[in-house]
Amino acid sequence: MIASILRRTLQASLLCMMALCCATSAIAQEGVSYRTLANAPPPSPGKVHVIEFFWYGCPHCYELETSLAAWRKAHQDQILFERMPAAFGGLWALHARAYYTAQALGATEDFHQAMFQAIHQQGNRLENEAKLRAFFIGQGFEGQAFDSTFHSFGVNIKLQEATQTAERLGIDGVPTFLVAERYITSPSMVGNEERFFQVMDDLLQRSQAKHAQPHP
Repeated sequence: MIASILRRTLQASLLCMMALCCATSAIAQEGVSYRTLANAPPPSPGKVHVIEFFWYGCPHCYELETSLAAWRKAHQDQILFERMPAAFGGLWALHARAYYTAQALGATEDFHQAMFQAIHQQGNRLENEAKLRAFFIGQGFEGQAFDSTFHSFGVNIKLQEATQTAERLGIDGVPTFLVAERYITSPSMVGNEERFFQVMDDLLQRSQAKHAQPHP
């Protein structure tokens, strides 16, 4: 009797493990939940570089912020996180310019969140330079500092680099993430937020494993 119970318990455990493995492999599936760049550079030691392509006006980017902040905190010793605005023209490019202006002026994470909240909670689309200038002043920046930075050479270069990077990688929507300069994934590819962060965990582990491998 005891042997029979133990046998059934072991079988049940094995079935659970098999189901879990199948579920995990189904989530992190090449060509479905992520894609790999054909000409990815060789892995480098240290923290894994993670880039989020985003737009302030994107409701999905805004909705992801809380969970993304938690994921970043959980992996802060493993990743080097960077935001890159998608400058697809029009309002996208204007907000991308605002992001790099804020970066040049030394804005903190609070400013980034305030931009999202102004658009998605307060109904201020920040759709022109005048409204952005007023917003920056409201966040404690000098109007003159905004004026001298918004169309500066440095901001123009950053904007150009972001545009070229998105084009080179085939980024056509946001939020989209580049992990270790090798893997591209997004919540829309995966299907839902919880599964998306499971895929991100898997890609992070794969990247770290590649870093640990010797290379000629």
